[in-house]
Order: sequence, then C-alpha cells, then structure tokens
Amino acid sequence: RLPAAPPVAVTEGADTLCPAGLPALADSDPVGTLGAEQIVSSLGPLRRGVEACAGATEGPGAAGGRVSMALRIGGDGLVASACIVRDETGDPALRACLVRATRSIAFPAPAPPGFVDVQLPFALSPLASQRQRPLCE
Repeated sequence: RLPAAPPVAVTEGADTLCPAGLPALADSDPVGTLGAEQIVSSLGPLRRGVEACAGATEGPGAAGGRVSMALRIGGDGLVASACIVRDETGDPALRACLVRATRSIAFPAPAPPGFVDVQLPFALSPLASQRQRPLCE
C-alpha cells in the first residue's frame, strides 16, 4: 500500500478562473518591464510547486492536461494577482493549488517599477510512478 497523498485544500469562494485574462490596469497604474530571462530564471520554485500540485491532486487533474496561468507581477517583484486563463483538467482543487503556488514566488523588481503581466502555459502529466499499470498483461 502506498501512503495517502497529502490533501489539496480548496479555498471556499476562491475564484481561480479568468478566461478573459486579468482585469485591465487602471490608467494611473505604472507599467514596468522585466526581461524574459529574468522571468524564466525565477520560475524554479514555481516548477516545484506545480509538480507538487499535480502530484497531490486526486481529482480529474490527476490525469494531466494543459493549463494556462495569468499573473501580474507588482513593482516589488511579488505576484500581485494570479488566475487560470485556460484549464483542460477541470479540477478546481488543482487550480487553487496552482494559484497558491504562483502567488508564493518572487521575481526581480521590474525596472522601471510597475506592473508586469505574464501568461505561463503548463503541460501537466502524471508522474510515471503514479500511472496505474494493469495487473495482468
């Protein structure tokens, strides 16, 4: 027997879907700039978080699928908001976990200081150790 997977909590009332993307910035909100290399170099913790979320889910997301995440980086480099733009998994617990994982990462502060919007695609697949194999072949 394998140990039970850790529970994936869903925050009640959390709206993690935003098919139209993030809301527009106000005219008074500053727009910053981050280079692609700065963004990519900061994604290590998010990759680990996404793997943990995908490995812990027991819902429909356990089969994998494509998910696109929209996030807004604030002037301090922290994620100001995040949501799921596209979700092929249909798993609310997985979406909530992915949004939590995204909100916990930090990027370099944009220069000039301001908000930076990013969209990240993920191709989730179950780990080979999690895939069931037939008992009889």
